[in-house]
Formats: sequence, structure tokens, C-alpha cells
Amino acid sequence: MPVVTPPTDEEWARRKLLSEYRSLKSLRTREINRLHAIFEHAGFTQFRRKDMCVPKNREEILPLLKGYEKDEAGRLAERLGLIEKQTGELYKKINEEVEKDDKVQKIMTVPGIGPITALSYVAYVGDVGRFENAHQISNFIGFVPKVDRSCTINRMGHITKLGNSLLRSLLVQAAWSCIRSKNGGALKEKYKYMAATRNIGKGKSIVTIARKLGELLYTLLKNNQIYEPKKFINPEIQISELVEQAAGA
Repeated sequence: MPVVTPPTDEEWARRKLLSEYRSLKSLRTREINRLHAIFEHAGFTQFRRKDMCVPKNREEILPLLKGYEKDEAGRLAERLGLIEKQTGELYKKINEEVEKDDKVQKIMTVPGIGPITALSYVAYVGDVGRFENAHQISNFIGFVPKVDRSCTINRMGHITKLGNSLLRSLLVQAAWSCIRSKNGGALKEKYKYMAATRNIGKGKSIVTIARKLGELLYTLLKNNQIYEPKKFINPEIQISELVEQAAGA
């Protein structure tokens, strides 16, 4: 039977902190969507959702409403203020956890990895020594493809999506940030190669980068080192160079 390593008390506390933070962020998004819907139904279609994310903007546009819609929007604004206050307090606690953990700070040297993603990775993955290789990390997170085997048929399907959904979604978001960063390095070039050269869809390409990102974080933690940019080697160019060398020989 496989050995299951229970999380430590510190990892449990961090998971609860991250879970509550995510819950509040989702609740804030729902309340903003409801507030935006009130203004649209009242005929104020010029306002966007992002206009209502700032408390000052909400205070300026609320007087435009009348009747019950104004009262309802006022209650929504009050709830949003409380949610944003609590979210800010939790974010401070998250930063405190980041500052006192060297492992979290090491993987934050990777482009696209912020404090939320770094702390989530350390909290949910735990001791990387219990994994034999990087592929096991991808399997643990749920980034490996499903395999359908029957006789001579061997089909590779979508990713399994096993493991923690929060960590998986954060790594996908981090992958988008990485490929948009000036210091994206090999991962950024690999995305360009997959999406542009091989015409693979952006969705599949970014999931591949997220998987590589998760494996990279595992390698950094296992070797106790910080991120150093590496150049991506285009396999097509590498093959052509080998052919030229063989022809010259």
C-alpha cells in the first residue's frame, strides 16, 4: 500500500489560511457582479465591473440609483467593504508566512510566482523528498494526461485534474504571468514554440507550461537553490544542426 504523509500543523494552518483567503476573494467577485447587475438593470450600462472594485468609485456612483435599488446597492457596498477589510488582513498574514520561510522565498524567484502561489505550493506539496521525480509532482497536482489503453490502442486524453484544484489553478495563472514576463526565459520560449510553431492551442500550451512550472518548483526545492534563467533549445533547430553535422562528417 502507498505511504501517505500527513501534513504538519504548520501546513494545515497555511492551508486553512489560503482556503479562507480564496473563499473571500470569490465572495467579493460575486458581490461585485451583483452590484454591476443592479446598475445595468437601472439603465447605467456605462459602468464596468472593474469600476466597482474601488471603494471610492462605488461611493461616487451609488447616489445615481433610486428607490429599492439604491438601498440594495448600499447594503452590497457595506458587505464589500467588510470583505475587502478581512481580505487585506488575511493577505498580511500570508506575507508574514512568506517572510519567515526560506523555501517560499526561493521559489518566488521564478517569473510569475507570487506569494500566494509560492505559499500554496509549499503548503500543499509539503516535503518534496517524498517524491522520487518531477513527474510524480505533476501526477500529484493533476497535470498528467489520462491514459486509455486497450490491446494495441493507447490514447492520451485530457489531464486528470486530480489533487488540489487551488494549486492547479494558481499554477495556470502563474504560467500566464510567466509567458508575459520579460524574464520568462525557457518557459516563455517553449510556449511560443508550441503555440506558434506547432500550432497547438493556447489552452493546451499554457497547461503544459503550468506543469513544467510545477516541476521546476519541485527541482528548486529539492536542490535547495534559486531560479536561474535558461535558454530554450528549439528541437527542430537542434535536429537540423545534427543532420548538418552528420552530413559534414
